[in-house]
Amino acid sequence: MSRNSSVFEGTNGPFRDLTDYILGITHEIWESRHVERIDEYYSRDCLIYTLGGMVHGANAIIENTRTTLRSFSDRLLLGEAVIGSRLGPGQFLSSHRIGSPMTHLGDLPYCKATGRKVFVRTIADCLVENGKITKEWLVRDNYSLACQLGVDALLVARQMADAQIAETCLWLNQERDRVSASAPFYGSGEFDAVNAFEFAASVIGRQWGSIGQSTLRSYYAPYAVVYDSQPLASGIESIEQYYHTLRSGVADVTSAIDHVGVMDRGGGEYQVAARWSVALEHAGDLWGLPSSGRRALILGVTHWQIVAGRIVAEWSIYDRVAVLAQLV
Repeated sequence: MSRNSSVFEGTNGPFRDLTDYILGITHEIWESRHVERIDEYYSRDCLIYTLGGMVHGANAIIENTRTTLRSFSDRLLLGEAVIGSRLGPGQFLSSHRIGSPMTHLGDLPYCKATGRKVFVRTIADCLVENGKITKEWLVRDNYSLACQLGVDALLVARQMADAQIAETCLWLNQERDRVSASAPFYGSGEFDAVNAFEFAASVIGRQWGSIGQSTLRSYYAPYAVVYDSQPLASGIESIEQYYHTLRSGVADVTSAIDHVGVMDRGGGEYQVAARWSVALEHAGDLWGLPSSGRRALILGVTHWQIVAGRIVAEWSIYDRVAVLAQLV
């Protein structure tokens, strides 16, 4: 086989497939500190969506990366999973779960350097077109980061709210309206690759919606584990209690599934990525904030490991600080 026959579609570089490309460029940019290569791998007009605001273009991404490295100079971006799907010729969507061990060595806007070692998870959903990333949906567990640094997450949320610009407010309002108009979907039954979208819609809808907590049992193995940056719940009883507590703080919930990717690992095991949005009313205590009655949008990405039709591990990442910024 010639070298060119194994090159990732749409590129002239050494990458052999989507996973190789995503892991390879992440290592170049972060571990090898070749930050300037963002200009090579991202389009000039690339748009990154985060719940805290949008980032426009490769130059802004470069500057944001350098800013992060000034605070966490030893930060690593360790690839835990890349769940990819083909959308069309030369067009792919990847969902990249990343674990970042790092040390807080430089000041942040909300606190001076603490010297603390922390671990935070991020999931980046990237639209790759002809070898360049043209859109990205980025979710990071900033609430866990604040807690590990010993900072009041509500204080960080208030600072974020004060700094919000008109573009962010407009986008949040448009997305809340879009998701609020979504019809609920509550399916049932075990996972299979054919019904992956319906499975994702049903699980997310039941996690956040008002339907009874016992209905989660058919989706999870008895020994399943749920994570964000840290383990949150182990075992079905603990998982049910976790989501019951979460639902007690919200009302009038609607959800939308924006993308689902599936990778067949063989032997009845699958990796599934679901990007989702939730619109809700703040009706009770939520991450330490009493009910405000305000509405909020959540942008989240969930990765599931499926074995024999049931979830055995779940990583669900969304920016709780950015949610609180809509409510304070």
